[in-house]
Amino acid sequence: MNKLILKIIVVISCYTSTYAQMASSSFFSEMKSINPAVIGGREFGQYSAVGGKDKIEKEQIVDEINGEVSTTEIDIDTLTFFRGGKSGGFLTTELSLIKNSGTRVITVDSPTTDPTTISNDISFSHMELGVGLGKFFGLSLARQSYEFSSKFSFTFGGNTFSEDIKEDITSNIIKAGAVLPLSNFKFAGYFERASLTIDKEEFKVITGYDKSSTTEATNGVGLGIGYENKALHLELGYEKSLSSGSPTRISGTGEIKFWKIALGYTGRLYQNGFKDNDKLVFNELALSPDDESEDSRVEHIFNFAYGASGGFSVGGSASFSEVETKETNPLTSAMLGKLDTTIKSTSVMVKVGYVY
Repeated sequence: MNKLILKIIVVISCYTSTYAQMASSSFFSEMKSINPAVIGGREFGQYSAVGGKDKIEKEQIVDEINGEVSTTEIDIDTLTFFRGGKSGGFLTTELSLIKNSGTRVITVDSPTTDPTTISNDISFSHMELGVGLGKFFGLSLARQSYEFSSKFSFTFGGNTFSEDIKEDITSNIIKAGAVLPLSNFKFAGYFERASLTIDKEEFKVITGYDKSSTTEATNGVGLGIGYENKALHLELGYEKSLSSGSPTRISGTGEIKFWKIALGYTGRLYQNGFKDNDKLVFNELALSPDDESEDSRVEHIFNFAYGASGGFSVGGSASFSEVETKETNPLTSAMLGKLDTTIKSTSVMVKVGYVY
């Protein structure tokens, strides 16, 4: 089955976690770092447990004349443990443990036939250790594991569709970053290398079960400039994947803190098929491996925390989006080509923790 090509907003907190920025530490202490060099600048340490839920809904008009409609629903539940160290020594550590589970359900409805439904289970884990070396340098290592299986056989619209596939993907991500502080301003950059091993088992009519293993590797860089004081954090970031097509991501962040309350917003512009290597679930479920779309998509992230300056802390994040695009449908004839597609995405996350 072809991978789904969902031109949607990358939802927060479910596929891995929420993220701090590249140039300076976020007011939200539970955020793991895009650039590991900012780990050593975290003003407060944090222990936190996070629960999240994401829901993606997609609708396609397969045949407007005959009233055939395809819907896809992806539901993901997330549990996360995060420990972020407080700056002050030469070594500051950051640990993230993330577990995802969920389902993807594809349904094709027609007035003349019974609905056809395919359901797939999803399992994912993410472990990451980051180390800040003083307040200027940082390193991180992440390992991800993704499992997906799909088995079905049915006839729809005179065509027979069948699939029996199991896919296991492991990913290792290494990052090295640096920060240069100049008064309240900070300039930063990082280098990233991600490698994937894809083990696949697929049933073929002629040869039976066929096993294969492939590896992929990508490199990327990021640059950022930020301004911060005790009550305000502003930042701009630019990231680029060093692959064909010039995939890029541009980010802007604004955060304020007063009393024990912190509020934040981050907007991100994805261009030319940019993929966040930390979000393996999203990349596999929502983006085609050969996606080189020139379409842009925007991600909106809203954050809130009470107790950001110490002691018991609670907080949350929310994200929502709606976009119209074109993509093929895996349960219909390829002759139909790309169909008009409407995609809605919502995400919520709540956390409890202790700030020290």
